[in-house]
Amino acid sequence: MPSFFYIKHLTVIFEIGQIVVKVKSMKNSIQVYNPNAAPQNIQQPYSLTKQLQNFDVSIHEMRVVLRILEMLKKNQNIDVGHQLDMENKILFQFPVKAFMVEGHKNYDDVRIAIKKLRDRSISADVVMEVYEDGLLKSIPGEKFMALIEDPIYAKNNSYVQFKVSADWFKFLTDLSRGYTKYASNIAFQCSKVESVKFYQYINHWFAQKGITLKMHNFKKEFGIPKNYNISKIEKRILMPIKSELDILSDKSFNYTFYYTDGTARDPKKAIRGKVVEKITMSFYQNHKNTNTYSLDKFEHKETNKWIAKITPRYKLTEENTLMLYGLVRKWGYTYLTQIEIEERKKLKAFQGREFLDNLGKIVFQQKHEKKAIGL
Repeated sequence: MPSFFYIKHLTVIFEIGQIVVKVKSMKNSIQVYNPNAAPQNIQQPYSLTKQLQNFDVSIHEMRVVLRILEMLKKNQNIDVGHQLDMENKILFQFPVKAFMVEGHKNYDDVRIAIKKLRDRSISADVVMEVYEDGLLKSIPGEKFMALIEDPIYAKNNSYVQFKVSADWFKFLTDLSRGYTKYASNIAFQCSKVESVKFYQYINHWFAQKGITLKMHNFKKEFGIPKNYNISKIEKRILMPIKSELDILSDKSFNYTFYYTDGTARDPKKAIRGKVVEKITMSFYQNHKNTNTYSLDKFEHKETNKWIAKITPRYKLTEENTLMLYGLVRKWGYTYLTQIEIEERKKLKAFQGREFLDNLGKIVFQQKHEKKAIGL
């Protein structure tokens, strides 16, 4: 089954106080998202990977971008001209729920994300033709392309439509200058946009098994504030991201800071005042997260009831509950709820993200022990 179908015959009729979209003319095609045909992997130009590192967007905005990239992967060889309207744009339609992880009920998050993306742009290097002193010259230029244009959001929270320009479409489908490939469902399930950015980065450089960056380059690469010291970078960025990728992702990382004299920084015995010069990140395959499954209707209902029940006990935030739902999908409802009951005395000492981290450690330890004895 194709990833989208075409609704042709579009016209716009203006009435008092509103715009009514009706099917009428053969000129345009709406490319409609089909979740059943969505690709498992996303491929995006490395130029986009690099620019996204410094993009100040919410996780909800990032999820919209991920869905656009899924759609475009099916169209790398498309004849764009057949899909263009009179404004040289392509029209997309998504169900609003396509931008929401399971268990997420706040439709307004998507609506706000769509509005914000309308005002965001990405850039591409181009050759600019200019007249100077009566002569036509070619000079390097930077073209700014809107991520989405002309968004329309259904008031009943059912669908959203928006357009992308032909230039933006071509930019995203041109992989000739290098590209980043990663699992779309893993990126989509991340609860923080920083985790998505790191996941993309890890996948791009994974063949090298790691990378070393000077601290000023590291901060620039990932848009980290210049006034962040090593302690802040660890507590607010590296540790939460690593924890989430260890739980959800097929790939994760370890890291080590090095002083200017080449010695490694021990986080438990950090030397105050000693300058950290660089960071080395090593990447590894997270084999325990290679398989996932969807919950049936009964498990989905019971999982939500269970999460609601234990939320006060462990003071879980909305982000925590979404991550916990992902863990149930990965390890199974019956197994995970039983672990929580058996280990409750130990787990009650933790709240929020620490609860999830320790729950994950217990599961990993149990599965590792079973594997060691051949079960």
